[in-house]
Amino acid sequence: MKKTLIILTTTLLLLGLVFLLYLVFFFEDSPEKREGISRFIPFGDRGDQVTDKDDPDLDELIIDDDFVAPYEKPEILRIISHTPIALGVSAFKSPRLEDLEKEEVENVDKFWYVRYVEKETGYLFEVELGLDTVDQLSDSFISSNVFRGYWTNQGVIVQYEEDDENIESLYMRTISIDDIRSGLETIPSESIFLPKNISRLAVSPNKSKIASLIHDEGRFFTSNPDGRNQANVLSSPIKEWNLEWATENILSITTAPAGEVGGHNFFFNQTSRVMEPNLRNIPGLTTKTSPDSQFIFYAESGSGRIESYFYNHTTGQIRPSDKNTLPEKCVWSSTQNTIIYCAVPKEISLTARYPDYWYQGQLFFSDEIWRINAETGRATLVENELQGIDAINLFLDEEDDNLFFINKRDSMLWVREL
Repeated sequence: MKKTLIILTTTLLLLGLVFLLYLVFFFEDSPEKREGISRFIPFGDRGDQVTDKDDPDLDELIIDDDFVAPYEKPEILRIISHTPIALGVSAFKSPRLEDLEKEEVENVDKFWYVRYVEKETGYLFEVELGLDTVDQLSDSFISSNVFRGYWTNQGVIVQYEEDDENIESLYMRTISIDDIRSGLETIPSESIFLPKNISRLAVSPNKSKIASLIHDEGRFFTSNPDGRNQANVLSSPIKEWNLEWATENILSITTAPAGEVGGHNFFFNQTSRVMEPNLRNIPGLTTKTSPDSQFIFYAESGSGRIESYFYNHTTGQIRPSDKNTLPEKCVWSSTQNTIIYCAVPKEISLTARYPDYWYQGQLFFSDEIWRINAETGRATLVENELQGIDAINLFLDEEDDNLFFINKRDSMLWVREL
């Protein structure tokens, strides 16, 4: 009897095992039948397997040796530098390096690239927007006191302060897209020092020339970016000016600002050598001239106030702006001469003297980004989630796709996609 029971139990166990193996290996792999199998197998449900057909976010993958992850589009507002940077950035659109060798290079995808100078070394860096990958373009230490980079058509002028407080301006040739297409793979070792103590510098609209002002001399020069073909175009008894190269022939020059002190703006015609007055005796005057010299966005400032206006150069009309800010926190559109983008302080202290306290770092702003029409003065909000950023050195790419700016608090580079 006991022997019969053992044989019967063994037989049932074997039959049960065969049945389970049949379910696992011979059922079609459908969701319905997997659900049935799961009730018999105590190993947990495998669940539905997701493929790129099921999930559009898996269309493009970033592959890094042992790790495969979905490509995630970056936030439209984000930091893109990994260290503090000097004032001045450059942006250009180009195919990726590996695509430049293709015969039909004009038909390949193009991407935005941004170049900047590291503040504490003078190293040059390049960021590919979208992936936000950072490449170092140079490894020659320049200074730990770099404060500005002026980008030209074939290089960059790096300004830094020496220990004796003299200002050095170093021109460095950088590799361009045309260089890459011609087979050049490394940056030429061309570095040239410009005259000492250039206090103001502006790059021409086509990036082929520079205008400069020597500190405490009141003399304006134009030259090639490397300093060649220098010409003294203007001398003034006033020693300190702010300088913009507005159109190919027009320099817009404004007296250095101070709160409640009357300032003046002039257009200097490089052909006729005529100084044309635009704005006179405006307290705390700072300016930003449109790319066609039609409008000047300016601020009148002093104790506890900043008031912004548009001056029409053709008609002489002055129109108030909906939003009050300093022109140093603005950039004119690259595609529309009547549009300016500005970082606008949410609050203006009633006890501070502007622009002095802000220049001296005695206070910081918390900004929003606004788009303002010069013809009407009306403003449209672009971004109000800057999280305490004091935005300076605003810059637009040539298609107005991306707005770049530096946070004055920590010198980090940000981008806001438009």
